[in-house]
Amino acid sequence: MFGQAKVKLESNDPTQRMQAVAILADNIEQLDPALISTAATNEQDDDVKTALSTLQARIDFRDGDVTTQIAALTVLADSDSPQVLVDVKKALAADDIDPVLKSTLLDAEESIEQRITLSTWIGHLFTGLSTASILLLAALGWPLLLGYWVSSIWLMVSSL
Repeated sequence: MFGQAKVKLESNDPTQRMQAVAILADNIEQLDPALISTAATNEQDDDVKTALSTLQARIDFRDGDVTTQIAALTVLADSDSPQVLVDVKKALAADDIDPVLKSTLLDAEESIEQRITLSTWIGHLFTGLSTASILLLAALGWPLLLGYWVSSIWLMVSSL
């Protein structure tokens, strides 16, 4: 699967490249940072470039020094990925955290949680609207169906 993602990363189709980034993000421990930075440099599609930047920031956050981690957190704070939130919470659980890094981690945690909450509520809203439209159609359909049946029975009775 990992090799397939590397091939998809070189595809002409942005959808394929986005799928590759998702696969690579799930296997971040095995990633070569040079592969991601090369792909990000050559990328033309804005959505894929953003996903690659987020992936690069996750790598920098995991492997970098404090200054690099703080810079990476400015990118990661705009994420709505639960995995990024897990990474931030793990870093906050560490005992020996630089005070500036801890402050940045707390800000990033709050920002990511807000984005995830907003995304969740938007999903609930669309689900509710979808359910409401189905129920409305059913509510409108039953009277029409029953009216048709009643009129059919009435015609049969009146023709006798």
